[in-house]
Amino acid sequence: MNNKDFSKYSDLALLLLRLGVGLIFVVAGWGKLTGIEGVQ
Repeated sequence: MNNKDFSKYSDLALLLLRLGVGLIFVVAGWGKLTGIEGVQ
């Protein structure tokens, strides 16, 4: 695998990582935003 292929896959990996972390933050904060009972 040459450097060009690695760069392409690293960009994709970072995109997926950012989407995953963003999704975790949205799910964790959704209860606070909507005022669900029992959420600290």
